[in-house]
Amino acid sequence: MLLIGHRNGDFNNDNCLDLVIANQGTDEIGISLGFNYPTFLIKKDSTPASVTNNDLNNDNILDLVVVDMKAMNILVFIGKENGLFADSMVYRTGIGSSPISAKIGDFNNDFHLDIAVAHSKNDSIGILYGYGNGTFADRIIYSTGSNSAPISVTVGSINRDDYSDMVVALSGTNQLAIFMGYNNGVSDWPQCHSVGSGKGPVSACIDEFNVNYRTDIILVNQVSEVVTVLFDYDNESFSKIKVFKPVTGSLPTTVSIDGLNNDGYLDMTVILTGINSVALLFDYDNGNFTESMVWSTGDGSCPTNVALGDVNSDNLIDIVTANYQTDSVEVLCQDKRQMFLNQITYSTGTNSYPRSVIVADFNSDDHKGGKTDFFDLNLKKIKEIRKNQKNQENPNDLMKIELYSHPFKPK
Repeated sequence: MLLIGHRNGDFNNDNCLDLVIANQGTDEIGISLGFNYPTFLIKKDSTPASVTNNDLNNDNILDLVVVDMKAMNILVFIGKENGLFADSMVYRTGIGSSPISAKIGDFNNDFHLDIAVAHSKNDSIGILYGYGNGTFADRIIYSTGSNSAPISVTVGSINRDDYSDMVVALSGTNQLAIFMGYNNGVSDWPQCHSVGSGKGPVSACIDEFNVNYRTDIILVNQVSEVVTVLFDYDNESFSKIKVFKPVTGSLPTTVSIDGLNNDGYLDMTVILTGINSVALLFDYDNGNFTESMVWSTGDGSCPTNVALGDVNSDNLIDIVTANYQTDSVEVLCQDKRQMFLNQITYSTGTNSYPRSVIVADFNSDDHKGGKTDFFDLNLKKIKEIRKNQKNQENPNDLMKIELYSHPFKPK
């Protein structure tokens, strides 16, 4: 199983969200600026498995970090104005590492952003400590335990001490690993926690659902087909576990969190790859969730990843999915009844197999009413992606990103 990453942000400083998509079939990263439909290029023979973003060099422009699983590299793209990116800087993750997921955080409290990457084949996490200028030191390796198969990493302050901690889904041992952050780094060994009846954890999110100033963690368990919520982290333990069971055969793959209905509570959006759908679970009372509301992403679509954002500037959160089998991105626009009846499909190109999606503002175009841009990532050959205008017409303004196979060496 290949983890799919997604991300959102404002990449062009126009105060509007853009979308990034990772396409496995055509070795591409695609960016759509402001509800537009652009395309990017990536070098063939790469396998981008995950993508994330942040401002890595403190220039107030978002940058991209891409995990290339096949070439065993981390690729850093420094953002420029108007949604453009510099050539990639490449950092090796080592032979046999199979990097699969990356997240960004300040792990040594030096006010420079670092990159954490999960190595699915050699049971470890690597941290590339940043210099603050968009370049990074060699990895420092942290073991996750024998046969643990870490497949997802996420970042947050678990114990509310303002230091960045790492939460890792260990699919091999059916556990959750927490590397606690300190003033100058993270712990050498993780705390490992049971995920209850869950088996095969593949995705995790960190937040506070029951408004008691303690951290909660959501885990998607693909083998047992359940979503597990671990509540109230305190003194290296959780107070309770709740399990949500989608329908049999649903194959939950990933989860995203946001306040979908503006009631002050955080809600869950879960990708159900096995039944070509997304499930929405609304928090109605401090961590108590409704029965799931299920929306189709299209027959045979095989959705693999989800991003949330207001793509049409109506102050309602919309859903964007990467549909692996139908070579498309699906935008499910929310109306005031929390319904998602208005669905728009965008092609990512024949045999592109989109795996990862990001919503962000990449090109600072600041049109009246705002724009949402989106970005996709492909995997087998160099290909271009169109850029759509806000009226979903006029494909133009091609943007290219190339992935290089050589390691980056600062000049």
